[in-house]
Amino acid sequence: MMRKLYFKYIGILSFMTAQAQTLTIDQSYKLAVENYPLIKQYELIEKSKEYTLSNANKAYLPQISLTAIEGYVFGDFPTLGNSGSDSKFKFIGLGQVNQTIWDGGATKTQKKIIEASSNADKASLEVSLYDLRSRVNQLYFGVLLIDEQLKQLQIQNTILSNNIDKVKKLHENGLAYKTDVDEMKAEQLNLSRQKKDFEYTKAGYQTMLSYLIGKNISQEKLGRPLNSIGIDTIIKRPEQLLFASQRNLINAQSDMQKVSLMPKLDYWAQA
Repeated sequence: MMRKLYFKYIGILSFMTAQAQTLTIDQSYKLAVENYPLIKQYELIEKSKEYTLSNANKAYLPQISLTAIEGYVFGDFPTLGNSGSDSKFKFIGLGQVNQTIWDGGATKTQKKIIEASSNADKASLEVSLYDLRSRVNQLYFGVLLIDEQLKQLQIQNTILSNNIDKVKKLHENGLAYKTDVDEMKAEQLNLSRQKKDFEYTKAGYQTMLSYLIGKNISQEKLGRPLNSIGIDTIIKRPEQLLFASQRNLINAQSDMQKVSLMPKLDYWAQA
């Protein structure tokens, strides 16, 4: 009884191991994106947007400047009252404050341009990732297709082997020609050559897919995906989002040209 349970336990472990080595198409997409160098641009785009927005928000902060000048004065220099010193070296200090009260909507429009530009950059990256997904599809389903073709070749080879045995027996009994057997053997050799070609192509696809996702899949089985793609998934292409983002960017830049014609209101003081 214990031996039967032990063998059953080993069988369950073997099944779990086989399941763990199955690579799905969704896992391939995820690994390819994680292994894609341009994915790091997402973080750079977001940081750049935050930095530029922070600078744009500083437009309404008061601008303060201080200037100090010291020099030797030739002749008389006008003073207020008695300075208490007849030195020809004089010191002049100048302070200036400039406060924007209303910039005609320039800051608001500049922030819209920053947001639109960031969204356009992200949409462009999404287009690149969509192309990456397409390459994964070509390689992944290419391997599955070759596996099916190899199965068909195996079936044809089995049928040929059975027919060769039958024709051999007919030839031994004088009911068939030897050339019939030779033709079938030639066809079997042709199937063997096709099998090697398919295996070579499959190995190439597996190598390319391994480089693409950053994982060796030569010993893994590729799972067949379920047909769950809806019409919405087919229609929503990243290029559409890119075109919309670019249109928003152009509109925001056009608004900046209108803002440049608006009056500006500043507060200025100097002492």
